[in-house]
Amino acid sequence: MGRDDRLVGREYRLVRPEKAGGRSMYLIGVVLAASAPVVIKMALDEDPPLSWWLYALVFGGMTFLGVAGVGLVFATARTARLVSRLTSTGRPAVARVVEAGPHDDGEQEITKAVLSVAVPGGHAFEVTLHSHDPRYRAGAEIPVLIDTTLRVYLIVD
Repeated sequence: MGRDDRLVGREYRLVRPEKAGGRSMYLIGVVLAASAPVVIKMALDEDPPLSWWLYALVFGGMTFLGVAGVGLVFATARTARLVSRLTSTGRPAVARVVEAGPHDDGEQEITKAVLSVAVPGGHAFEVTLHSHDPRYRAGAEIPVLIDTTLRVYLIVD
């Protein structure tokens, strides 16, 4: 395959969860956890000092919010890595060329091939490939990768 290979088919935009505010949640959690001792020190220095249950409430609430914020960030980051790994790696599949023939792109004649790609669950869809490569003839099987958004990637050897 050359640089002129183009794959036109079903493509959907990926939403990356790690860019959906994960860093800001992490910073909020760290700031809340770090500020709990300062708040308690300020409460102890009050004249007259606040009651013990108020100290416990402030310290417990700040610590809970800090730990929850950090935990949420790590859970979000872990999910984001899993989704990213799944979508970038893809699932191996075989595309079958159902029809192929010449196609004039204005400058030179290239091959236009329609590939039928089977998707897990028994469904299939078709993508159109424009290529200078002679391997794309009717009946040929081509190894591809399919990600969770149904993007099809050709495996270049």
